[in-house]
Amino acid sequence: MILTVKKIHRKLRDYNNIKGLYQRAFPKEERIPMGILQIMSGFKIFDALAFYDGERLCGFSYSIVREKAVLLMYLAVNDNMRSKGYGSRILTYLKKRYSDKPVILEVEEPDDSADNADQRQSRIAFYKRNGFYETNEYVKIRNVRYEIMSTEDGFTAEEFRELQKAIFRRKS
Repeated sequence: MILTVKKIHRKLRDYNNIKGLYQRAFPKEERIPMGILQIMSGFKIFDALAFYDGERLCGFSYSIVREKAVLLMYLAVNDNMRSKGYGSRILTYLKKRYSDKPVILEVEEPDDSADNADQRQSRIAFYKRNGFYETNEYVKIRNVRYEIMSTEDGFTAEEFRELQKAIFRRKS
């Protein structure tokens, strides 16, 4: 399986498929409106990528790239292609693409009382298998508590706050 990568834009043949996958993969309260993601993709610091196996769309990622770190905002694999190694291949690609800086992501914190407790644990295990570390640092976004994970062991809350400040600076 050799992945090819294309920038996501409205005229991309699979744009509507990406939009549908985005809506299925993320709860409404966790989604930024697609129109805003499209506007953000016009900025240099935003990286919107579609991943293909041959002609078949297998997934996408949306990331914010700054000088010291990359925030992986969204990663999704096509419903009928999950558990076949595509998510790991996409993460491998992203880690190589940004090899000079840590890749950071937020994952719902483990909570045995949550409706999706097993899914949360398996998601964390997936990222750990793919070279991410739990930081034991948390952030609350829209009343959902997330743990910060990083490809850099020892990534701190202070570094995350610096990344957030860098994201909202209007340099790029």
